[in-house]
Amino acid sequence: MTQAKLTAGDAVGETVLTGGNDGTLVVEVGAAGSKVNAIRIGATGQVSLPQNTTNKLVAASGSAPVYGVRAWCIFDGNTGGTNAPTAGGNVATVTRNPGGGNYTVTFITPMAGISYSVVVTAGVAAGTGQRVCTADSKTPTSFRILTENLSGVVSDSGLVNVVVVE
Repeated sequence: MTQAKLTAGDAVGETVLTGGNDGTLVVEVGAAGSKVNAIRIGATGQVSLPQNTTNKLVAASGSAPVYGVRAWCIFDGNTGGTNAPTAGGNVATVTRNPGGGNYTVTFITPMAGISYSVVVTAGVAAGTGQRVCTADSKTPTSFRILTENLSGVVSDSGLVNVVVVE
């Protein structure tokens, strides 16, 4: 493999690097006259790929497809009202619904539909027992989480972890 240092406007083989006045950087690949954008880096560091580059940045072995985490968060289930998660990505708010142990998670960027998977774990204060977690009422913009004790009683959880895969 040949390595070269490129600056905006340079071309090496079938790869061209261009820069915009707005601070963007675009890498194009392909034969002369049929180049396509391979990757675009915006002025704020936002990386975007063309629609046909599914899984191109993932180093995975085997032939099974790779699916990405579309949202994740950690939140304190004892906090009432509507709040930002303690940490997360693509989660706008978490609302503690009346009755406790019942939360609505709202996305910043919606999912494509309702065929996404939600993985939830919940922890409680020492000595207060385990939790069973379910996610339901899925829409492209939100879903509901219920945390129950082993007796089936819906109750708050101090630490709730959520991962959404689509």
